[in-house]
Amino acid sequence: MLVPRAALELVGPLDEALFAYAEDVDWSLRAREAGLRIVVVPASVVRHRVSASTGGAASADSIYYALRNGLAVAERSAPLGRLATARRRAEAVAAFAAQALRSRSPLRGLRGVAEGLRDAARGRLGPRRRT
Repeated sequence: MLVPRAALELVGPLDEALFAYAEDVDWSLRAREAGLRIVVVPASVVRHRVSASTGGAASADSIYYALRNGLAVAERSAPLGRLATARRRAEAVAAFAAQALRSRSPLRGLRGVAEGLRDAARGRLGPRRRT
């Protein structure tokens, strides 16, 4: 992500409360709301190990942060009524539960789903707290 200094000063920094995952999406939505254009360069190439810091794409931590932060950003930037919020959460949980069930450790993945939903519903952000 390349951001001009003026844009960073207008929009502010990435939301550290998200801790991991979706902070770039949140920032981009805030930038768009501030009137800035978001430009994607399809020809650009970035190489990195997917989710290396959280144990891989289907790890319990990756599932937890992706679900929790995805819901937090969606509910912050596109609030819905009570019923529609419940539906959005249910659809997200179903998708992440399916991913968890295909992971190397399905029970840990499902725990990541449950804890991610719980923390999203409570508005609890930051590093994952083990229960």
